[in-house]
Amino acid sequence: MEDDLKEIIRTELPAAIAEAIARVLVEKQQPQWVDIRKASQALDCSPKLLKSMIDRGVLIPRTHYIDLTPDEYKRTYRFNLESFSKKDLRSGLARR
Repeated sequence: MEDDLKEIIRTELPAAIAEAIARVLVEKQQPQWVDIRKASQALDCSPKLLKSMIDRGVLIPRTHYIDLTPDEYKRTYRFNLESFSKKDLRSGLARR
């Protein structure tokens, strides 16, 4: 019984630990979605420009932004700031 336990620890535990570490790393890499005010401040542009870029199709849904709008009267967006730097869109944003 003790030998079986030692064998399990020697063969299966390293893989289980590696899998757990990989899962934690993936969870930490999930994008952080911020509101339009924080996004415009971080990107040094106006909220109006971000909305215009959405309307013109410059920003890609579920990559650059998600639409949380419960109704059509007040649009509610969240932005993934990491996607802007990865796609080098920061340089394309007009300054205020």
